[in-house]
Amino acid sequence: MPEARKTLQNTIVISGLFFLVVIHAALALTLKDNGYKDLVVAISKDLDEDPNLINNIKRGFTLASGYLYEATRYRAYFDTITIVVPETWSSKPEYLISSKDSFGNAHVQVVEGTETFPPHVTKVVKCGQQAEGQMFLTPIFLDGRSYFGEPRRTIVHEFGHLRYGLFDEYAYTGKNPKAYLAEDGKTVVATGCSKAYSESIPVYKSSEDDRKCTASDDYAKCYPAKNEGTNGTASIMNNQHKKEIIYFCDSGENPDTQHNFVAPNYQNRRCKESSWYFMSRHEDFVDGNNLPGSAFRSTTPTFKIVQARLGQVVLTLDVSTSMGWDNKLDQLRQAARAFIQTVPYGTPVSIVTFSTVAYVIVRKKTVSTPADRAFIISNLPTTANGGTAIGRGLELSLDIITGVPDSHVPSAGAIVLITDGQETESLDPVVSKVLPRIRDTGVTISSIGIGQDASQLLEPLSQSTSGAFYFSPVNSASSQASSTLREALLTIIRGLPSSSQSKETTLIQIYSSSVALEAGDRSTDGFTIDSDVGVNTTIAFDWLDSSQDLPQIHLTSPSGLLYQFNDLSYDRNFRTAELLSPASDEIGDWQYTIVNPALQRQFFAVSVSTRSTVDDPVVLTAKTAQPNATYPNPVVILADLTKGERKVTRASVVATVSLPSDRVIVIDLIDNGNFPDLFEDDGTYTGTFTSFDGDGKYSVQVKASATASQAQAVVFTPPVQIDSNATVDQVPLQQPTSLGKFLRTTSAGAFELQGYTDKDLLPPIDISDLEAMPSSLNNEFAVTLQWTAPGDDGPNGNASSYDIVYAGKFEDVRKFTSSVTHVQADDVIDGSLDPLPGGSAESVTIRVKPSAQSNDLYYFGIKSTDDANLTSTISNIVQLKRPASSSAAMIKVNEAPLLLGLLLLGLLFR
Repeated sequence: MPEARKTLQNTIVISGLFFLVVIHAALALTLKDNGYKDLVVAISKDLDEDPNLINNIKRGFTLASGYLYEATRYRAYFDTITIVVPETWSSKPEYLISSKDSFGNAHVQVVEGTETFPPHVTKVVKCGQQAEGQMFLTPIFLDGRSYFGEPRRTIVHEFGHLRYGLFDEYAYTGKNPKAYLAEDGKTVVATGCSKAYSESIPVYKSSEDDRKCTASDDYAKCYPAKNEGTNGTASIMNNQHKKEIIYFCDSGENPDTQHNFVAPNYQNRRCKESSWYFMSRHEDFVDGNNLPGSAFRSTTPTFKIVQARLGQVVLTLDVSTSMGWDNKLDQLRQAARAFIQTVPYGTPVSIVTFSTVAYVIVRKKTVSTPADRAFIISNLPTTANGGTAIGRGLELSLDIITGVPDSHVPSAGAIVLITDGQETESLDPVVSKVLPRIRDTGVTISSIGIGQDASQLLEPLSQSTSGAFYFSPVNSASSQASSTLREALLTIIRGLPSSSQSKETTLIQIYSSSVALEAGDRSTDGFTIDSDVGVNTTIAFDWLDSSQDLPQIHLTSPSGLLYQFNDLSYDRNFRTAELLSPASDEIGDWQYTIVNPALQRQFFAVSVSTRSTVDDPVVLTAKTAQPNATYPNPVVILADLTKGERKVTRASVVATVSLPSDRVIVIDLIDNGNFPDLFEDDGTYTGTFTSFDGDGKYSVQVKASATASQAQAVVFTPPVQIDSNATVDQVPLQQPTSLGKFLRTTSAGAFELQGYTDKDLLPPIDISDLEAMPSSLNNEFAVTLQWTAPGDDGPNGNASSYDIVYAGKFEDVRKFTSSVTHVQADDVIDGSLDPLPGGSAESVTIRVKPSAQSNDLYYFGIKSTDDANLTSTISNIVQLKRPASSSAAMIKVNEAPLLLGLLLLGLLFR
């Protein structure tokens, strides 16, 4: 028969064996009785051991706790704080042992950095919603020796980003002018908040010129004096360094704290409301939660110091009857095999199986040699029978970790639970009865649910213990978008603290793809092993069919060496063929072809994992911001591309979303600062998914790639407010480093959608990057407006129409009153009012009609509407003053009839 050639990139069928999605869990932070419980501050292993650092963390957060209590009007302070010291530091009697608290999932990370490294928070996605990233601080900052002021004040400023989803209220360079004009058209006002504070700041022509900035200057680039504001007690999100600043801006009438809606800052661009507006609606304070406490209460936190250690790992495996159906036991075995092959040397590994009863199959076997891995793998279960006693499996696993039956003593350990069903409630103890012991011991549980019938307890169980939840459908027809089991298990490995005996370098997933091939069909694709990696590389080919028809594999190395099936390491028991190190470590472009010789359809997966050859390899991590989504709310996908402490920019990053209907949608993730991305070139690539087609689980895989010299490694410096006493006005920039060709892939997890309807309920996203520039047009006033097209549903598709308005008063545009002028088609000089596809650059030049306002100052805004007649809220509002020459010309043109009449009247009465 003719051969059907299919690339893995275009084939959209995959076996349940290889399909896996992961939901990552972050450490919980709760506010109870006005106190935040369990804030976690973790120290990087790259920092030298220093007891003074622990003392500085305690001092900084103790002082910040009191400042936060006052700033929130006595509603919140830091009650309990865990400090995580790295496993590379010496053990001390006062250090508790923990596998739950780690650097990766901490709320605050203390990292290397000079006095110019700014404190900052990453992944602030949505106004009023906790950030998806962490707060970053440095030892120099905590010691009070950086450019960024008192630690207590800046910590609270950054906590505003982290907990409440607030944006900065000071001016950034570029799109956020440093100053703007008041409505009188004459007074230059500093960008900031509160209104009273902003209006009290002198604005000079430049940092070198102390003459006052005027309306005739390029006021957007003028220089607000950092330390000369005299009025106001807000806002912490603007200038927390000034001692008079105590509060967040609010929407009240008190000018000292009143929000400055006109200021062109990020809070107004993204949120259009005050900081306190969102804080008061946050779950911490809404509906009477945490009402103001006593002004005299103690706000000193209780500190606990723990040391992250791996301890041991227990694979807790379901071998109930249903695991024998639909190749699920094969999935379990392959997943467990991949995990055992990858777990760091020095790790004690145990295996517990459960069905109606639970058994210890392997007890605390330390992985010291390849033979140890082979021994553990040889003991993986091969048969399935009985009920599903998940609680019994967990209880026995805890007995191994604690060393004593029924012990609740805190212990270092992690459980990897794999199951396909609901627990049998008649088999005690059920999971709910084991939960108290799980919490007391501090053991982390990561779980893999195989099939849609897997227990609904798995996700909350994993999240409550700081583990990760994975989901693997059975016999899914989904596409190559999904990661293999190997890929997902790397996420578990990377999330565990290192064993003190392990000297292995960073584990990297280069490539992961899956395909279904009909009889006789073939698939061809390739991947790149770059110079950052190429140690202990495994190129693995997996398949499901248990027939004797082995696949034909042709693998060509960068140097042209051809490896066929007989050249690979073949494990018949697991239907896996691998090319192993050193042959697999060759740097460059690899190509492969798989041919299905069987008489029936077969599923194949190809996975390439390796370890780094450098201390700072390019690493890709990704996540979905909403593991539980409600229609029609968009789901934000975030990917970080890093090289050590540097960020990797200008790469090509895409997310492939597999839908419950088995359709696949690919979206670009952007790093250009446009919604939903926050900062341009910060190494965080962001996208929004709205193309839902039903309730159920959606999986997301992210791939990052770059050709030679395309991507750069940069030291990203987020826009920051430097202390008024600092000797610099901005943080110095460092030159980027050009990178070579690379490829990375990872799972971004999954989200489960509820409430789907085929009715369009989602309006276009708000435009947040509108800009206005004067344009010449004979004797008339013309304005060029530029923005990013918002799309139909959120940022995707095409909006149906734009409504561009302008007025002489800010509030008229903000509230869309009847006083605004709506731009019509005949007002357009260049461009079009017809929307382009979402993400496109829009530009339109319009003729601005004369206004009764005498100050010649105009405000512009846009709303967009989709085909379901759903309309966005107003865009960010921009102002533009009519140039003097245009103003004079308009007076001449529009007042000519009046002047002629007066002249004739004068002649008549001579």
